[in-house]
Amino acid sequence: SVWRGVVAKVRLSRISEDVLHSIHARGIQKVRVKEHKSNLELVTRVFRTLRSLDIGGCHYTSDETIQKAFASELSTVTDLDLSFCASITDLGLSNALVKCPA
Repeated sequence: SVWRGVVAKVRLSRISEDVLHSIHARGIQKVRVKEHKSNLELVTRVFRTLRSLDIGGCHYTSDETIQKAFASELSTVTDLDLSFCASITDLGLSNALVKCPA
């Protein structure tokens, strides 16, 4: 597929669920969230076979955001970037890692 290895860079404040479904339908499994105030769980719900999730630098990311986004297991995630997410504590990190056993 021409989409293999492509990283979708999305701004959740400007994207619809239909667009996320379209990106997922192309087989893209790597997502870089550029900014979000909410709806991170939309990405994890649509991309059930997500391999890479980069939300590094998203200042709105908190333990609560992580808990909602990782409400169900994401066993395919092998690369998770939470760098510069100053509001995430060890508890939030632990919640994310439990849901990403790979």
